[in-house]
Amino acid sequence: MQIQKIYVKSFGKLTDYTVNLQNGLNVTVQPNGFGKSTLVAFIKAMFYGFEYKKKTGKIESDARTYMPWGSKDKFGGFVEFVHNGTPYRVERYFGATAKLEEGKVINLNTGAAYSTQELGKSLFGVDATAFSQSLYVAQEEVEITANADFVSKLTDMVDGNKAENNFEKAEARLRELSKTYRYEKGNGGLIWQTQQQLDSAYEALQQAMRNQQSLQDAKLSLASTQQQADKLQQQKQQLEQQIATLQHTLQAQTETAEQRQQRRAFEEAEAYLVNHNSSVLEDESTAHNLSQSLASTASGKPKLSPLTWLGTAVAVAGAVVTMWQRWWTIGLAVMMVGFVFTGIFLEKFRRESKAFKSKLQSLSKRLCSIFAKYNLTGDETHNLDKLRSLRQEYQNKQLIYQTLRGSIGKAASCDVTEAKRKLDELQAQKRQAEYALSQANVEIGSLQRSIEQLSNMPSVVELQDKYNNLQATLKELQSKYKTVQLALNLLRSAKDNVSSSYLPPLAKKVLRLLQGIIDIQDVIVDSNFGVYLQEDGATHPVQLFSRGVQELTMFCFRIALSQSIYGDDLPILVVDDAFVNLDDANFDKAMQMLKQLSQTSQVIYFSCHERSKTN
Repeated sequence: MQIQKIYVKSFGKLTDYTVNLQNGLNVTVQPNGFGKSTLVAFIKAMFYGFEYKKKTGKIESDARTYMPWGSKDKFGGFVEFVHNGTPYRVERYFGATAKLEEGKVINLNTGAAYSTQELGKSLFGVDATAFSQSLYVAQEEVEITANADFVSKLTDMVDGNKAENNFEKAEARLRELSKTYRYEKGNGGLIWQTQQQLDSAYEALQQAMRNQQSLQDAKLSLASTQQQADKLQQQKQQLEQQIATLQHTLQAQTETAEQRQQRRAFEEAEAYLVNHNSSVLEDESTAHNLSQSLASTASGKPKLSPLTWLGTAVAVAGAVVTMWQRWWTIGLAVMMVGFVFTGIFLEKFRRESKAFKSKLQSLSKRLCSIFAKYNLTGDETHNLDKLRSLRQEYQNKQLIYQTLRGSIGKAASCDVTEAKRKLDELQAQKRQAEYALSQANVEIGSLQRSIEQLSNMPSVVELQDKYNNLQATLKELQSKYKTVQLALNLLRSAKDNVSSSYLPPLAKKVLRLLQGIIDIQDVIVDSNFGVYLQEDGATHPVQLFSRGVQELTMFCFRIALSQSIYGDDLPILVVDDAFVNLDDANFDKAMQMLKQLSQTSQVIYFSCHERSKTN
């Protein structure tokens, strides 16, 4: 396979960028910040698409990471490549979600278009994760973990069966069969479902047992409550008979209705006379007389005497005469006589008016004191009418009292009083018996409904049979599940035995590549692709060595892993500045390794160091 052209319309910080590539080694040197890692990510995205979900430890998903800032338009481009002698172009444009992604693969000879689904796996034989750990070397990723596609490919190599992986298919079938019995994660499968049914059946069985006991208890309670209701009914009937007998006796001994009415009238009149003073009779008469005196006095209001006006006229005439000098002495004398005469009659009018007001005030004060005695606050006419009503009421009560005093005897005898008390007691007992009987009837109705409901519930025998059948089913499913698990364990053990045969050759390939660059005694690779280096007779994990040794070792491991999978002719190798931490000597050796690889495979190397050009 060979990539011929890369066109980035918009991806991360890259816009309208084109790269033309040739077979062999392609070295692109650009300064830091140009977007080399973005271009490497673009190549992978064209073949494998995006992860739209955020991965653990990442701030954003791949789509969000490479979406151009400040734009909601779709972004992407195309890559033109040759596969098995046929030229193709893969176009992909991405959005914020997987639904917005658009892509197609075009045969440049025929113009036929194909789906991009599983494009990377069909070209390179591995999934995106395996591609990132073999043919795609990003600067920040130096660790490799065992991958299902790696194991499948390497096992095929050892087994000699390149067409299909019998281990993988058999394991997949067994795992699917295992899932029908029990999910590997979460809840599900026949065992879980049967266990849920068994738990429900157990709860239903326990509830049926409780219902059965409740039914027996309800029947016993119903019989007891029915007996209690019968006793209460008998007690009620006995009390009704006693009450009827006592009422008949009291009716013969009790005074008549007319006598009771007369007694009540007498008692009311007696109580009224005790609580009201007889002075109302005198007060009403006094108030009436005072009212008449006030009216009579008010009608005799003093008036100014006509002689007063005569004296005033004489005084005025004398004043007129004084205007003539000849008669002024006579006029003055006449005027003085007029003034004296007027003054005498005015003084008399003043005294009469004062005496009139004093008398009115005295009469009014006495009348008001009588009204206040009976809390009368209306006008004079209303108050007099009220006093008259009070006097008449008092006289009526007096008359009733005097009339009935001789005919009304003392209260009923003590025997009648005791009989009434006994009657009240019996009636109270009857009410208590009636209330208790009503409560018992309510309880009987409730128990009868409960007995009817409990009688219609599933029987214990029926539920016990269902529970036993589910137990047997669960036991059978668990036995089958154990058989499947045993088969899986045996298959995996056999697979591990086969897989262990490819680890030593893989380690030897890594050692051969490394020894061409640095001084290492031996390389060990475990089943999880953990790499260990032996130096000075001691073996340590590669993570304990310098960053440069780590990068170089893991790069050689990727090459060895890829060659173990694809042979010496790799489909493609994309490298993003993987030798940053190497010194010049080791860098030169690493670049020589890339040149050797480029003789049989296309190698695309991106770097920000000028020394890459010289090599």
